[in-house]
Amino acid sequence: MNDDKEFCPNCGKPVSKNDDFCQNCGHDLRPYHKSLTKQAEQNNVQQPQPTQPAQTQNSIPNNSGKKKKSPLVPIILVIIVLSAAYFGGSWFYSKGRQTQTLADNMTSGVTSKMASAAVTEDGQAISETDLKPLSNLYVKDSSASDQVKESILKDSRSTNFKVTQTGKYLGLFPKYKVAITSRSIEIETNIDNPSFKIDGSTVSAKNDDSEYNLEKHLPGLYKVSVSGKKTKQVTVPIAGETDEYVINELVESDDDDNNESTTSSTTQRRPSSSNRPTYSESDDDDDDYYEPSDDDVTFLGSWTNDTSTVSFYDDGTYSLDDKTGSYKVNSWHGDQVSITYYEDGKSGPGWTASYTLDGDSLELNSNHMTWYR
Repeated sequence: MNDDKEFCPNCGKPVSKNDDFCQNCGHDLRPYHKSLTKQAEQNNVQQPQPTQPAQTQNSIPNNSGKKKKSPLVPIILVIIVLSAAYFGGSWFYSKGRQTQTLADNMTSGVTSKMASAAVTEDGQAISETDLKPLSNLYVKDSSASDQVKESILKDSRSTNFKVTQTGKYLGLFPKYKVAITSRSIEIETNIDNPSFKIDGSTVSAKNDDSEYNLEKHLPGLYKVSVSGKKTKQVTVPIAGETDEYVINELVESDDDDNNESTTSSTTQRRPSSSNRPTYSESDDDDDDYYEPSDDDVTFLGSWTNDTSTVSFYDDGTYSLDDKTGSYKVNSWHGDQVSITYYEDGKSGPGWTASYTLDGDSLELNSNHMTWYR
């Protein structure tokens, strides 16, 4: 049907929208057309407008007023944090800071701190016990600790102490320790088929025509005993190889002219013959036992450690820190010496102490306190 056709309200015949009068009955169609137009306009106003799907209005947020964050921002922040951590770690674990700490610990004289800084040449940990001889060397010779510290700080290769990398901190930063080189101890002796002990422990030795190379030891002070007959303090040095030490047995020789028994011994750095004590054979003992005569100049001078100083004078007097008095050497058997002290201002028999006298060291047997010349 043509959309322009309508029906006459009077006769019901079809009429056109453009007809003012019905062609069938002549009815005036103008009021009718006006009413239809007004009704159409009202219908258009009341008719609901098509709506967007619910999800378009409710599900999709309106972000027109907000800026979207760039995905690069968190990445940049992570890079900044990691960079700061790396540069901070590089400073904290720098070789300079580590070597300063290593030098301080290595020369502290405290074996626990020394052990935390030291390794062997092959990177193995070193026990506190093995570092005790080095600590003793610091007590005897303060320049030894200065030499070690300088070697570490300057990363010198001229001593037995070298800074070496042993691993990494956090898998990134080099970890350093002080690698200590051990050295053999060389002993020459006239004792037949000798056995050797170092600080009381038996050690093996390689014989080369009466010269013996003992097991390697770390730098420090050691007591070497030969067949239990002679003991000598030896030093494994801070730099270089160990000196050769001569430890010979006391021997008796007959003087055909006066038929008197004399003794001789040879050890490295022993006092010269003019300063060497003489001995007279004891009447009540057939063993190798000797009593010192009055010229006991081996004791003369000062002996010191980190807590006290004892001095012996040629007039038979002594000083021990703030105490003074006189002394008497009771007996002298090999390196074992017994001394009685008579303190000024006190009466009585005095007090007696036994020592191990070994060249440049004097060890009190009761508690192993040692003084060094």
